[in-house]
This record gives sequence, structure tokens and C-alpha cells, in this order.
Amino acid sequence: MSRLQTYVLAAGVLLILLGLLIQDRTAVEVGAAAGRGNRPAKEGVGPPLGRGGPAPDRAKGGGRLSSFPSAAPSSGSSRDTTARPAVDPVQPTVEVLARHAGDGSPAAGATIGLWRRATGEGVTYRPARRIADDQVADLEGRATFVARPDWPLEIVARAAGNGPMLRVPVEALAAGSHREVQVRVERPPAPLRIVVQSDDGIPLVGASVRTLAEVQPPRGAFPGRSSLVRRTDGNGFADLDGADRERPWIVVEAAGFGPLVLSEETLALRARSLRGAGSRQQVEVTLSSAAGLDVEVTDRDSAPVQDVQVRIEFDLDGLPLESVASTGRRGRVRIGDLPAGVGITFAARDPGSSEPSFQEVYVLEPGERRAIAVQLDR
Repeated sequence: MSRLQTYVLAAGVLLILLGLLIQDRTAVEVGAAAGRGNRPAKEGVGPPLGRGGPAPDRAKGGGRLSSFPSAAPSSGSSRDTTARPAVDPVQPTVEVLARHAGDGSPAAGATIGLWRRATGEGVTYRPARRIADDQVADLEGRATFVARPDWPLEIVARAAGNGPMLRVPVEALAAGSHREVQVRVERPPAPLRIVVQSDDGIPLVGASVRTLAEVQPPRGAFPGRSSLVRRTDGNGFADLDGADRERPWIVVEAAGFGPLVLSEETLALRARSLRGAGSRQQVEVTLSSAAGLDVEVTDRDSAPVQDVQVRIEFDLDGLPLESVASTGRRGRVRIGDLPAGVGITFAARDPGSSEPSFQEVYVLEPGERRAIAVQLDR
């Protein structure tokens, strides 16, 4: 046998041996895998998640755990490791029972709201906040709200027909609690027709009828400032609904006439019900021709004094009113549209003084224009 043949024979033997080794190793690995698959599971061992929870539900949420509880543990487990979803605390509820203040009847149709009450001051101040949408009370006057635990509450209610607003504070409620609150709402005032005429009995067309909620500071307008509510029609009529009457004063004005004020007390005495008009009431008012003051301010040498502050004050049916003006270059100022028959306090103050230099009370006649000469000691 030549050397070449020897080498070829040796290489063939090595290849045969290598093939046998590879075949044997593959058989061993297959057998081991088969043995592991047939091995029984140990009792009491749950899924390999560390706490025995369910396997991730990949189809429903990526890597989130399934919301279904895992199977009950076997007898070999000493701990219930079932995953439980978080439960929100039970919210408190408030049931509002609205009654009419007059007769105690159910205030069906009343508008009721629930708010978080404003609290604190300065840096700790927290404004009021609506908790839920307003509700309309049922036939029994009831409305139910879901509140927030430990929040200071406030019930806001008004009777059907836009009656006066009522605010009732309610103490904070604990989680899961229920409270019933009874409120008494006022019915809206009856609609009112105001008939405006002059002192000679002629209906005044275009007169303004407005309501005033509070005393207004002087701003150059007279008397006070408020939004226009109505103007009288061709018959001198101005109709106000119940909501317009919520404010305590009604002011009636017309060009060339002195203002007139009606308080709630005066309306209660003078208003009368109209026949065939449901609950509508009517009150007749008469405006007198406006009075006025012509003021001239001079010094000891009879020279005009400019920028002298002139203030007038008077009261109309419990409403204090005032107006402020200043003299011009000629030391004069005219004040018109003043009411007749009431005491008007007139005061003039020198620009260099903190106290009035002249003060007097006048009662004017309808249409009167009174001249006032003021001489300052300067």
C-alpha cells in the first residue's frame, strides 16, 4: 500500500468516527428534552411570576396582568396571592328637598346646584367650584347629587320662574355618607307694570325704568348707575318680570323731570293686582318737572373761583343719592334734574380746604331753578 493510499484510508476513518459522534450527541439531547416534558409538576407551585399572580395577558394589554383572578391555590400553598383591582372610595350623596317659603309646598321645577364652598383668605383662599350640573327638582321638589368627600359644600337654589337665589352652606361629608337637606325658596315676585305720567296727567313715553341693587358711588352720573331695564311705551307703560324686581329699588327717570325711586316697602303698599292678568301687578307714578341749582362762587373781591367742589345729597324713599361737580373758569356750575319737594343738602368746598366752606339745605318746587351765590373767605 502506498503512502497516498494510507492517508486516504485514515481520512475516511476519521470522517466515519466524527459522524458517529454527532449522531450520538443529537440523540442524547432529544432524550433529555423528552424526559423533561414527561416530568410531573410539583404540587403547590404556581406560575413563575414571583407572587403567584396570573400570567401576562398579551392579547389584551401587552405586558399587563389579566383582570381575571388566578386559579385557587392548591393545598401546598400557604398564601392567597390573587391579584385584586383597586376600588375607588364610595362618594357621598346629598339629597335636596326644596319647599316654597310661603306655604311649604314642594318647589317642583326649582333649579338646584351643588358647589364647593369658597374657603380661606389670602394665599389659602380657594374659590367656589361647581361640583355637578344644576338639576331641576322633580314633582316632590327633590334633587340628588354625588358630592366629594371632605369638601365644604354649598347648595344654590331658586324657585321656578327665576325666583330669588338662595345659598345654603353644608358641612363636609365623609366618604359613603348620605345627607338630606331641606331648603325653602322664595317664589319670584309678581310681574309689575309701571305706569309713568307727568304731573299734568300726560303719559311719558321713553322714560327709563331701572333697578338698583345698592348705593352707587358718585361718578358724574345721576342718580347712581345701573343697567337699563325698560323704557316706557306709547302708553307710558313699562313691564317688569319677576327677575327684574329682585333688586330693592326701582328708579324712574325722564328728560326734564326729577327722578323718582320706589322701594320694596312702597311697592308693597301702592301696587295693586290687575284683573284678568294672572298675578301681574300695577303701580302708577307721577314725575314732577325737574328743579335745579345755578351756583356761582366768588372770593372776597367778587372774582370767580375755579375748581370749587360742589356736592349735593338727598334721600329718595330710603335710597341716599349724591352728585359732585366743580366750578368752571367763571366760577359757575349748573346742576339739573333734581327732585322737587325733598330736602337737598348743598355744600361747596374750597380747593385748599378739607371742610365745606358753605353748606345749606334747600327744598325746591317743581320746575324751580334757584340761584346760589357763595362767597369764599379768600
